[in-house]
Amino acid sequence: MSQPISILNTTGLNATSTGNGNIFLKALTNAIQVAGFNAGTGTITLEGGNFISSASEIVHDNSSINLNGGTWDLNNKTETVASLIGSSNITLGSGSITISGSTVDNYSGTLSGTGNFTRTGSGSTTFISANTYTGKTFVLGGSIILNANQASDFIVDGGTLSGSATIGKLEAKSGSVSPSFLLSNDISLSGPSALNLTIRSTSPGVGSDQITTHGTVTLGNAALNLSGSFNLKTGEELILVHNDGVDPVSGTFKGIANNQIITIQGTSYLFKYDGGDGNDITLTRLNPQFITVGTIATSNGSGFKLYSADNSISTSITPFKGFFGEIRVSSNSDFDSDGVNDIVAAAGPGGGPRISIFSGANGNILLDFFAYNPSFSGGVFVASGDVTGDGVPDLVTGAGATGGPHVIVWDGASLTHNSPTSKASFFAYAPTFLGGVSVATGDLAGDGVREIITGAGIGGAPQVNVYSSGSFSLIHSFFAYDIHFSGGIFVAAGDLTGDHHAEIITGTGQGGDAKVNLFDGQNFQMLGSFSPYQQGYNGGVRVGAADYYGTGKQNIITGAGNNIGQNPNVKIFDFDTTLRDSIFTGNSSGFQNGVFVS
Repeated sequence: MSQPISILNTTGLNATSTGNGNIFLKALTNAIQVAGFNAGTGTITLEGGNFISSASEIVHDNSSINLNGGTWDLNNKTETVASLIGSSNITLGSGSITISGSTVDNYSGTLSGTGNFTRTGSGSTTFISANTYTGKTFVLGGSIILNANQASDFIVDGGTLSGSATIGKLEAKSGSVSPSFLLSNDISLSGPSALNLTIRSTSPGVGSDQITTHGTVTLGNAALNLSGSFNLKTGEELILVHNDGVDPVSGTFKGIANNQIITIQGTSYLFKYDGGDGNDITLTRLNPQFITVGTIATSNGSGFKLYSADNSISTSITPFKGFFGEIRVSSNSDFDSDGVNDIVAAAGPGGGPRISIFSGANGNILLDFFAYNPSFSGGVFVASGDVTGDGVPDLVTGAGATGGPHVIVWDGASLTHNSPTSKASFFAYAPTFLGGVSVATGDLAGDGVREIITGAGIGGAPQVNVYSSGSFSLIHSFFAYDIHFSGGIFVAAGDLTGDHHAEIITGTGQGGDAKVNLFDGQNFQMLGSFSPYQQGYNGGVRVGAADYYGTGKQNIITGAGNNIGQNPNVKIFDFDTTLRDSIFTGNSSGFQNGVFVS
């Protein structure tokens, strides 16, 4: 032989070797007890029969093992080899085997016993068949690729684990886990380990990588690396880690908090540790709504401008050229059914009761008409939404100061045919009250149809009225502020909590402390109150709501009632009144008209 072999019993042994150090052994009858194998950097091929280790480390560390018909019983001993290939079985007993080389190995036999398997070095081992050993699998270097189920617990500490299989527990201390579809019991991923997932669709294992666990998920600041084509539709939720147990996810990935918005390849996604059925790690492609800010100063008149959280929208339109007063806006509805909300613009005092509706997709004008007598110059408040229950967004207008609290509901179907028709017309307050009426719509009942909310204008008490959808009957009335405040109020509504029931938002008019109050849309109890601008500011605050970040919860939008010392004059808040963003509209400090928001 060109390399030494130590055999304790040679009866029934057929042995040959090649010049490059490769050894071929075949046990013809009896099990062969082996005390030493050394093929140098060559390969020892067991071609038949059963070989039994008589001691630990009987194989030279640089030699490879090919189980091509012959089985190997480690006999509770430990062993280190450069590589392991072949299709025959290994019995570990309570022993263990370590693969330490740099080659790419495919092993299709079965490992059994209670011992351990360790992968070191820079090579890879692919388990093609199911293994039944119940000890630990240590991935300390190189990689292990799984093509079949494994009974073992896996500990990754420097190497890479990948593939598709059902395994025992998974613990990653360092190195990486790059599954296709991995199902395990408890999962623990701690820094500096990394979870690498490739995303193509919402189909786990086929379109996108996923881990499913039957136990607990513990994250200790491990890195999460996401790649792929991300072909998610708007609003689609992708489960990255499916936790089918009852325990919540413990800890976080490095730098990613719960409900954090992350940007991938220029698209915004919502990351959650309590997604899916409540304890899954998920990624959802967001459907953020733009906000509209009215009364933006331009050289040829007041305009409105659209803003988006990802800065992808920069539309600016001057609806009534030559008019430099207030522009009141609503952008809560899609009138032309193209999937993008459209913008309703109305002139404030001095501009006549003109209404224009613009496409949110391209800025083209969809409709232009007078909501009241053309001679009326007190301005118009606007709101939009389906208030009739026919599935088509309607337009609601409220007359400004000097015109009485006249509310008109314009049928949405008639608007799409460019022939505005009144569906309902009523006075929200006493007809003799000339302070005007602000309007809003919101799905307070959670039935998919919006109610109408009105706010008394300047000179009246801060009274909010709520009218039912369809019949437009008064269902509730309350004072949003101290009854003696007469500066007028502004109203809005939005689902701020994600429970599919809108909350009512109010803002004070000029003369009092600029205060925003929040009310439950079902029992009308106050939920919160805050001052969005600096102490002492009394210029009023206009209010709106939009899902600015696409989280499924609308944000509170505020606009300063005048521009003196109030840049940024638009602010975005969460329901808990946390300030999320501020917008500088570019209006100069000398431009005293306040902004309207939607």
